[in-house]
Amino acid sequence: MTSVILREDAQLLLQVTTMLGKLLLEYGAEVYRAEDTVQRVAKSAKNVREVDVLATPGWIFVSFHMGNESHTKMRRVRTATIDLFKVTRLNDLSRRMTSGQMTMEEAESALLAIQREKESAPLLPVAGGLIGAMAFTLILGASVGDTICAGLAAVCMLAAQRIGERFHVTFFVDTLIGSVVSSAAALVMYRLGLVENFNLAIVGSIMLLFPGISITNSMRDALSGDFISGLTHGMQALATALAIAIGVGTILLIMQGVPA
Repeated sequence: MTSVILREDAQLLLQVTTMLGKLLLEYGAEVYRAEDTVQRVAKSAKNVREVDVLATPGWIFVSFHMGNESHTKMRRVRTATIDLFKVTRLNDLSRRMTSGQMTMEEAESALLAIQREKESAPLLPVAGGLIGAMAFTLILGASVGDTICAGLAAVCMLAAQRIGERFHVTFFVDTLIGSVVSSAAALVMYRLGLVENFNLAIVGSIMLLFPGISITNSMRDALSGDFISGLTHGMQALATALAIAIGVGTILLIMQGVPA
């Protein structure tokens, strides 16, 4: 009977820890942070020893000994969507778990609630994108009119990406759609005489697509010796840059072929 109870506890702990790590990675947490958090939660459980956690941008593995048995579980991590608010909530949840303030059953329910939770302010990213694109364009020395148009192009880009997310497109296609839409919007406003410097309007709007987080994570992971994660993030950044180049280049070719 004792072995059966321990086995059930182990399966529940595996379910909770792998779900926690999976959500952390999917919402944009660093690989080392996901590994450290999951390891701390697993070690805080009773009768657990020899905890090992391996995380990559695409997978997470958790293994430990409970009683006389070894238990291992693996989960696939889908494309990451940056949501630092949920990362903060997951970190807070993990602290409550390690301090014994909640049971594994309660933790599992809380994780499912966070996973199913929808955005509380869906227009906030759009507003942030508008301000960010305008700020980038203004820094580049554009006029007030070009700055406003770049912000509007960024809003069109974010709206197109939201539509693409409903069809579960890959990050490459999502970035390609965003770069095409933002460049096309800037081109239309340029043809209407609303934009003076077409290049600055495009650059300001597509800066939101720049893979800064992927590049940073790639360098940090590589310098810390985690070359698999570093290479993965580096390839993601390269693919993102390629998608931006293809999208903007396509619109520039169309612009050359269409008479003013």
